[in-house]
Amino acid sequence: IEVVSSNNIYIAGTSNNPADKKPFIVHFNGSTWERMETPEVAGTYVSLNSITAISATDIWAVGAKDGANSPLILHSDGNTWSVVENPSSFTGISGLTATCANNSSDLWVSGYSSGKSWLIHYDSSQWTATESNSWLGKLECISSTNVWGLERGKANQNLMHFDGSIWNAIPTSEPTIDSHHDLAVVSNTNVWTVGNKGATTLTENYDGSQSTVVASPDPNPVNVLNAVSAVSSSDVWAVGNSSNKDGSNVRALVLHYSATANPEPSPTETQTATPTATSTPEASPTVVTDPKAKRHK
Repeated sequence: IEVVSSNNIYIAGTSNNPADKKPFIVHFNGSTWERMETPEVAGTYVSLNSITAISATDIWAVGAKDGANSPLILHSDGNTWSVVENPSSFTGISGLTATCANNSSDLWVSGYSSGKSWLIHYDSSQWTATESNSWLGKLECISSTNVWGLERGKANQNLMHFDGSIWNAIPTSEPTIDSHHDLAVVSNTNVWTVGNKGATTLTENYDGSQSTVVASPDPNPVNVLNAVSAVSSSDVWAVGNSSNKDGSNVRALVLHYSATANPEPSPTETQTATPTATSTPEASPTVVTDPKAKRHK
């Protein structure tokens, strides 16, 4: 998802129809959601994994086509989407996982192939692909000297940080493979990651020196967090799903963190169909579950 403004929001993903050869992008104009027209792409399968907007007239989406055997890049001027021809530097790359941008000449993309990972940079005229030791499932751009990524596919999953010259690894505190699914950067001393450790939710905060687990609620026997977004240091949201061990009773899961410092929380649970704001900030994360909500892919 990419929010340009309150009346200009994009979501990119995968159609539920395997025969659909058009990349799936929907747009919110402030009142209604509508699927956007995109060019048909040849291949057996089309998927978009990430979308980023430099401005309202400069939007990029990346993914894979041909059964995840070829990178897919789309660009929009705010009205029309077009497929960007893969450059020769993409030879050997199977697909693209994440993207973010600081400006039109500073776009980052992560990619993968069999046994290899790639970091790709676009300077508005040339694509440069470099083989990497880290497959980044998420990217977040703050500035040209401040780019963050989250590894995937590794037992010792790291945060990655680019300082304008090199990428540096920052260990997370939970070593379980792919336990962290998303990240949100408030500042260089306040970075959140979310995911799951087995059947329990996992939230971690990096304070500039180390990453530590922040206790989080588990309303059902099986719980997972898939995404996180930070409005500020005291306003962080995470979403996922929870269920029984047999997969029944699937519910949408929403967690909210509102403390002004890293907490020692005693979470509370509220079951309601619609989350409501409170005038007094909570001192610990709270969870809102909706029994009627179903898991979305």
